Amino acid sequence: MNRTTTIGARKHGGRVQSRGPVRAVVDRFVVALLASPARGRLARSLVVLRVRGTRTGRVFQFPVQFARQGDTFVLAPGRPAAKTWWRNLRKPASIRVLVDGEWMPGVAVALTPADTDYLPFRLAYRRRWPTVPLTATNPLVVVRLAPGL
Repeated sequence: MNRTTTIGARKHGGRVQSRGPVRAVVDRFVVALLASPARGRLARSLVVLRVRGTRTGRVFQFPVQFARQGDTFVLAPGRPAAKTWWRNLRKPASIRVLVDGEWMPGVAVALTPADTDYLPFRLAYRRRWPTVPLTATNPLVVVRLAPGL
């Protein structure tokens, strides 16, 4: 059985331990709101990603802040050293994105500053979110919608 897990948990000693029950509830609420007609202004800054873990095969979904350029979304994982979801995207991977209340297929890949096309995406994210702190080594995730998938 495939289960979808809302991010808010991490593996600890062989079991999944919640990052915090309040965070998990908030994430579930935000995901439900973004899927509803009441998404309004929230949908201008957040989408929901659905990503499959490369080792476990588990499906995770979670809201993320984005910068958009047409059918391309740029995401910056907050505190990337403490997050694992973006590492599942080191190689291009098929994902699902909840955009304007509709699930759409896409392809995502994580970029680091060593990648040649990193800088334009960093600048696009910075234009949209000038006050969000990004370290010099902050990875980015680039999602390209692929309606034909």
